[in-house]
Amino acid sequence: MTLQEALALPGGNDTNGKLQVAAAISTRKSDRGIEFYVGLDTKKQLIISGGGKSEAGETLEQALRRELKEEILAEHVRIVRFLGVLPARNPDYIMPTFECQYDEELGNGEPDVFSWWQWLTYDEIVAQPYEFINADMLKLFKKISDGEL
Repeated sequence: MTLQEALALPGGNDTNGKLQVAAAISTRKSDRGIEFYVGLDTKKQLIISGGGKSEAGETLEQALRRELKEEILAEHVRIVRFLGVLPARNPDYIMPTFECQYDEELGNGEPDVFSWWQWLTYDEIVAQPYEFINADMLKLFKKISDGEL
């Protein structure tokens, strides 16, 4: 599926009845290598990468942009590519996943939900004392970090 086809998909449930949760893998290049913008969900003690459920009538693109604005204060999201559909922690959900980049400073738009958001390398993410929200997504982080994607 192309990026444009994936972005145009309607939110809500897919053809198998699973709720689509638009997910972002936010990346940038720095002198430390590829960095990923991740946050710590205070309540769940999970490291997440951003995104969320679509609202009625939203496309996946609209849901992704809205969620990133709410969570990390991203006004100008550049959706670089569609990375595929990953299984979610909840078996009733799936995660169409997109690589995103930004030309602005990001922040924590929901401090009551997230303890922090920060740019970390893959090695720094796996060194955190918290679980990452999704093992399949973490594998994508590794492939991006290693230049395999």
